[in-house]
Parts: sequence; C-alpha cells; structure tokens
Amino acid sequence: MAVDYLVDWPEAVAAVFFCIGLVVALLSGTFWVLYSVAFLLGLLFGRIWYRQRSSSKIALVIILLLLLLGIIVGSFFAWVRPVTILLLSGVVLAYWLHKKGIVESVEF
Repeated sequence: MAVDYLVDWPEAVAAVFFCIGLVVALLSGTFWVLYSVAFLLGLLFGRIWYRQRSSSKIALVIILLLLLLGIIVGSFFAWVRPVTILLLSGVVLAYWLHKKGIVESVEF
C-alpha cells in the first residue's frame, strides 16, 4: 500500500512532531525546561492554528495531540498535568492574542 503524501500529510507531519516532542522531552534536563518548552510550543501552535483557521482543523488537532503525546512519553521525570495545561494554555493564549490583533502574523 503506497502512501500518498498529498492526502496523508497530516499523519506524516504529526509523526515528525511526535519525534520532536519526544526528543525535546528527553533532552531537557529538568522539568522547568520541559514546562517552558511545552508553553513555547503551545504558543507556536496557537499561531499556526490562527493562520490556518479556515482550513482543516482535524489535521492540526492530530498534530498537536501527537506532539503532546511525544512530550508525555519522553517526560518520565515530570508530571503530565502541568505539561498538558501549559501546552494548551499556550495554544489558547497565542490564538487569542492574534484574534484580538495584539500580535500580528506577518507573511514573508
């Protein structure tokens, strides 16, 4: 069965972000670094969510959930609840800041 990347791109991107989350969680020495990175990744996804608000939201949710799963799997020394709360609060905060016009998203 061949993979069509034009159709199955969310799964491929989600797998990459799962690996990124796993590597970030394994390389962070303390839980404070992990919490900070989770919040910053949440801010990044909030911006992406705002810019892609008119397209498929299912793909973004899959990518975000696999990033969160990668961070959770790799963060065996940290609590799951703060990582999840910080990641999701970063997403919501960045989306709200872009929606209100406080932060602008510039196209290059």
